[in-house]
Amino acid sequence: MSIARSFIRRWVDEYTKIKPDNDYVNLDIDAMGVSDERFTTRLDVKDYMHLRKAAAAEHHSEISLFDTFPESMHADVFGTDHLILVAPEPTSTALETDLFEGL
Repeated sequence: MSIARSFIRRWVDEYTKIKPDNDYVNLDIDAMGVSDERFTTRLDVKDYMHLRKAAAAEHHSEISLFDTFPESMHADVFGTDHLILVAPEPTSTALETDLFEGL
């Protein structure tokens, strides 16, 4: 499981609009996350975002990623899980949307 590089790029762009002078402007985005085409599975988990946000809020000593992403991006970033099937090697280029399909 990882975050799509396109979301990191979008986040830096959006955050820079809010705070032009920030520490993330010069990030090497191509060295972060995973390129979108590598993902084999995308799961819609929007129904569970409230649980993720509540769990993140329980970690009082850490900064929540929800706080660093603009609200407009929450559903896109935290409402979809991106995964890569490692083994067995995928036999199709179609994206999986259900881990239990066919079982």
